[in-house]
Amino acid sequence: MAVMPARAFQQLWSTVSVVERSLVIIGVLVSLAGVIALVATLLATVNERRREMALLRSVGASPLKVAGLIVGEAAMISLTSVMVALASVYSGELLWRETLVSRFGLRIDPVPIATADLPWIAVFLIAAGLVSMIPAAVSYRRSLSDGLLVRT
Repeated sequence: MAVMPARAFQQLWSTVSVVERSLVIIGVLVSLAGVIALVATLLATVNERRREMALLRSVGASPLKVAGLIVGEAAMISLTSVMVALASVYSGELLWRETLVSRFGLRIDPVPIATADLPWIAVFLIAAGLVSMIPAAVSYRRSLSDGLLVRT
Protein backbone atom coordinates (compact mmCIF):
# COMPACT_ATOMS: atom_id res chain seq x y z
CA MET A 1 0.00 0.00 0.00
CA ALA A 2 1.24 3.41 -0.85
CA VAL A 3 1.21 6.18 1.72
CA MET A 4 -0.21 9.43 0.49
CA PRO A 5 2.08 12.14 1.93
CA ALA A 6 -0.43 14.96 1.54
CA ARG A 7 -3.05 13.10 3.57
CA ALA A 8 -0.52 12.06 6.24
CA PHE A 9 0.70 15.64 6.62
CA GLN A 10 -2.87 16.92 6.78
CA GLN A 11 -3.64 14.50 9.63
CA LEU A 12 -0.42 15.43 11.41
CA TRP A 13 -1.10 19.17 11.17
CA SER A 14 -4.69 18.74 12.34
CA THR A 15 -3.45 16.89 15.42
CA VAL A 16 -0.74 19.46 16.07
CA SER A 17 -3.22 22.33 15.67
CA VAL A 18 -5.50 20.84 18.35
CA VAL A 19 -2.57 20.59 20.75
CA GLU A 20 -1.43 24.11 19.86
CA ARG A 21 -4.90 25.56 20.49
CA SER A 22 -5.08 23.73 23.80
CA LEU A 23 -1.72 25.16 24.86
CA VAL A 24 -2.81 28.66 23.86
CA ILE A 25 -5.96 28.31 25.94
CA ILE A 26 -3.92 27.09 28.91
CA GLY A 27 -1.55 30.04 28.47
CA VAL A 28 -4.42 32.50 28.38
CA LEU A 29 -5.94 30.99 31.54
CA VAL A 30 -2.61 31.13 33.36
CA SER A 31 -2.15 34.76 32.32
CA LEU A 32 -5.67 35.56 33.47
CA ALA A 33 -4.96 33.94 36.84
CA GLY A 34 -1.77 36.00 37.06
CA VAL A 35 -3.63 39.24 36.39
CA ILE A 36 -6.27 38.37 39.00
CA ALA A 37 -3.51 37.56 41.51
CA LEU A 38 -1.89 40.90 40.69
CA VAL A 39 -5.12 42.76 41.51
CA ALA A 40 -5.56 40.81 44.75
CA THR A 41 -1.98 41.51 45.80
CA LEU A 42 -2.21 45.20 44.98
CA LEU A 43 -5.51 45.54 46.83
CA ALA A 44 -3.93 43.91 49.87
CA THR A 45 -0.92 46.23 49.72
CA VAL A 46 -3.16 49.28 49.33
CA ASN A 47 -5.01 48.23 52.45
CA GLU A 48 -1.77 47.56 54.36
CA ARG A 49 -0.15 50.79 53.19
CA ARG A 50 -3.16 52.98 53.93
CA ARG A 51 -1.17 55.12 56.40
CA GLU A 52 1.75 55.46 54.01
CA MET A 53 -0.54 56.69 51.23
CA ALA A 54 -2.23 59.15 53.61
CA LEU A 55 1.15 60.48 54.74
CA LEU A 56 2.23 60.96 51.14
CA ARG A 57 -0.97 62.87 50.46
CA SER A 58 -0.54 64.96 53.63
CA VAL A 59 2.90 66.15 52.52
CA GLY A 60 1.61 67.25 49.14
CA ALA A 61 1.38 64.23 46.85
CA SER A 62 -1.75 64.42 44.75
CA PRO A 63 -4.12 61.45 44.66
CA LEU A 64 -3.08 60.89 41.04
CA LYS A 65 0.58 60.63 42.06
CA VAL A 66 -0.30 58.08 44.72
CA ALA A 67 -2.34 56.16 42.16
CA GLY A 68 0.61 56.44 39.78
CA LEU A 69 2.80 54.74 42.35
CA ILE A 70 0.42 51.80 42.43
CA VAL A 71 0.24 51.57 38.65
CA GLY A 72 4.05 51.80 38.50
CA GLU A 73 4.33 49.00 41.02
CA ALA A 74 2.01 46.87 38.91
CA ALA A 75 4.04 47.66 35.80
CA MET A 76 7.26 46.61 37.50
CA ILE A 77 5.70 43.38 38.75
CA SER A 78 4.31 42.62 35.28
CA LEU A 79 7.57 43.35 33.48
CA THR A 80 9.47 41.22 35.97
CA SER A 81 7.04 38.34 35.49
CA VAL A 82 7.40 38.56 31.70
CA MET A 83 11.20 38.55 32.00
CA VAL A 84 11.14 35.55 34.36
CA ALA A 85 8.76 33.71 32.03
CA LEU A 86 10.95 34.35 28.99
CA ALA A 87 14.09 33.36 30.89
CA SER A 88 12.49 30.10 32.04
CA VAL A 89 11.28 29.26 28.53
CA TYR A 90 14.67 29.85 26.95
CA SER A 91 16.59 28.10 29.72
CA GLY A 92 14.19 25.17 29.39
CA GLU A 93 14.87 25.07 25.68
CA LEU A 94 18.60 25.03 26.32
CA LEU A 95 18.36 22.34 29.00
CA TRP A 96 16.08 20.02 27.05
CA ARG A 97 17.44 20.61 23.53
CA GLU A 98 19.68 17.53 23.45
CA THR A 99 17.03 15.30 25.03
CA LEU A 100 14.45 16.37 22.47
CA VAL A 101 16.85 15.66 19.61
CA SER A 102 18.04 12.30 20.91
CA ARG A 103 14.68 10.92 22.08
CA PHE A 104 12.17 12.43 19.68
CA GLY A 105 14.21 13.78 16.78
CA LEU A 106 12.89 17.28 17.42
CA ARG A 107 15.32 20.12 16.90
CA ILE A 108 14.31 23.45 18.42
CA ASP A 109 16.43 26.44 17.61
CA PRO A 110 16.12 29.12 20.28
CA VAL A 111 15.16 32.56 19.06
CA PRO A 112 15.44 35.68 21.21
CA ILE A 113 11.72 36.52 21.19
CA ALA A 114 9.44 35.12 18.57
CA THR A 115 7.38 37.74 16.78
CA ALA A 116 4.28 35.63 17.49
CA ASP A 117 4.94 36.11 21.23
CA LEU A 118 5.07 39.91 21.13
CA PRO A 119 1.29 40.47 20.80
CA TRP A 120 0.67 38.10 23.74
CA ILE A 121 3.25 39.91 25.86
CA ALA A 122 1.70 43.26 24.93
CA VAL A 123 -1.82 42.04 25.76
CA PHE A 124 -0.63 40.77 29.15
CA LEU A 125 1.14 44.04 29.99
CA ILE A 126 -1.83 46.14 28.88
CA ALA A 127 -4.24 43.97 30.88
CA ALA A 128 -2.03 44.26 33.95
CA GLY A 129 -1.90 48.02 33.52
CA LEU A 130 -5.66 48.27 33.15
CA VAL A 131 -6.49 46.11 36.15
CA SER A 132 -3.98 48.01 38.28
CA MET A 133 -6.38 50.93 37.95
CA ILE A 134 -8.72 49.11 40.36
CA PRO A 135 -6.38 49.33 43.39
CA ALA A 136 -5.31 52.79 42.25
CA ALA A 137 -8.96 53.92 42.27
CA VAL A 138 -9.42 52.42 45.72
CA SER A 139 -6.40 54.36 46.94
CA TYR A 140 -7.60 57.51 45.18
CA ARG A 141 -11.05 57.34 46.81
CA ARG A 142 -9.78 56.81 50.33
CA SER A 143 -9.99 59.99 52.34
CA LEU A 144 -6.90 61.53 53.80
CA SER A 145 -8.29 61.28 57.33
CA ASP A 146 -8.97 57.54 56.90
CA GLY A 147 -5.26 56.80 56.73
CA LEU A 148 -4.21 59.23 59.43
CA LEU A 149 -6.63 57.99 62.08
CA VAL A 150 -5.09 55.64 64.59
CA ARG A 151 -7.10 52.43 64.76
CA THR A 152 -6.90 50.24 67.79
